[in-house]
Amino acid sequence: MKHVDYAVIGAWPWWLTVAAGLAINKKNVLLIEKSAHMGGDCTNHGCVPSKAMIHYARHHQWATLDEALSYVHSKRKHYRDEESSSSLHQQYDLESMQWHARFIDKHTLDVDGTKVRAKKIIIATWSSPVIPSIEGIDPNDVLTNETIFEKNYHSKNLTIIGGGYIGCELGEALHDLGINVTIVQRNKHIVPLEDHDISTTLLQYLQSKWITIHTNCITEKIENKELFVSNKATGETKKIPFDKVLIAAWRKARTKSLSLTKAWIKHSAQWIIVDKYNRTSQKHIYAIGDCVAGNPQFTHWSNNEWVGVVRNILFPFWKESYRFNTLPAAAYTGLEIASVWLNCRDLHKLFNKDEYITIDLPFVKNDRSFLNDHTQGFFRIHFGRLTGRVLWVSVIGHNASELLALGTYAVRHNVSALRLMNQLFAYPTKNEVYRIASQNFVLWLMENLPKTIWLWCLVLVRNILNPYRLYKRKKTITRTFI
Repeated sequence: MKHVDYAVIGAWPWWLTVAAGLAINKKNVLLIEKSAHMGGDCTNHGCVPSKAMIHYARHHQWATLDEALSYVHSKRKHYRDEESSSSLHQQYDLESMQWHARFIDKHTLDVDGTKVRAKKIIIATWSSPVIPSIEGIDPNDVLTNETIFEKNYHSKNLTIIGGGYIGCELGEALHDLGINVTIVQRNKHIVPLEDHDISTTLLQYLQSKWITIHTNCITEKIENKELFVSNKATGETKKIPFDKVLIAAWRKARTKSLSLTKAWIKHSAQWIIVDKYNRTSQKHIYAIGDCVAGNPQFTHWSNNEWVGVVRNILFPFWKESYRFNTLPAAAYTGLEIASVWLNCRDLHKLFNKDEYITIDLPFVKNDRSFLNDHTQGFFRIHFGRLTGRVLWVSVIGHNASELLALGTYAVRHNVSALRLMNQLFAYPTKNEVYRIASQNFVLWLMENLPKTIWLWCLVLVRNILNPYRLYKRKKTITRTFI
């Protein structure tokens, strides 16, 4: 029997936050990771290799796929070396075990026949891609995010099933490396979580690069290296020839082998249920990241949860939730998408249309964008009409992700248009769009002040007559991802 203070199942890159925080406080920490490499999905199959490939493909014309993969592997090795078990042992004197972990009881784990008893346990297992059951599919023709950076494959025609962030990012990168790319999306719009006109702008941008995109289509079968897809609206069937198929649509949590029922941990079919402090039904067991029900599958979201767990472990009488109701997200295509939004995606579910104002600014009117010839796309911000607070930010354009920080802060901390308008920005920078948009809102409000006062009175009466509506809205806005 091995006794430790904390057992961590899953070596996400941000688990170092836990290691550093707990090791500094002289806690005995054991890391359990079944894979040969630390760092989880992000380091090995996600953010690190994908962004390295995107960068290389964008800045090296006429490069081959083999050259791009060599570059990807060199960048990934840097992070793998930093996160290796030997490096962790040297920095923090931490112990690690490479094997599957499963629960024996609420405090005990079985790791390759060794029983590990821990005071507290943190579950941070990854998610993995799901291969759909398509008639005639050959596993040898299928690529996922876990194999596309590993396999020595040569493809002239690649079909991507899934038009979300991953499908669009890798589709453009592989197209820039000389591969004919076709994207099949089951929804009416690619990146369907974004505003429809933003999705349309990205669609037009990708099509201008001669990337073929089929939206509102479902896959039917595969015959003789051809994928049969049918349009859900018209019923029209198309044949798409391919060498390889990249699955970029479905993912599942890696929790099945944990034997959660033996620890009496509440869970659904594959996801773990947690409270706002990331505690499971067993309060000494925490769950973080992709394995948690309802979690957005972003590395920065998991990192934020790591910080919260360490804080609440070290200061149990001063707990705070780090599962915020605001989430920044970005798609790193050539024309980037960036957004900061409440956990409720549709504003009309929280507000009537006359209770918020939308300000759009095309980048052609931003001096820095104009001088750099980066005039494609636009900046969009939604203000509460009666409060002036920032409700939602959406951007599509070159380097749009660089506008996320201020937008995230504004949405998270209820920053008003007046405060943004009074903020000083260096000239010329893209961040000036926040000041200009805020000025436009304030000017609009002054021009429509009588109507706004009348609306304020109407809303006041509406809330008096239906106080539950106001309570429900406040609860929705302030609630966390649970």
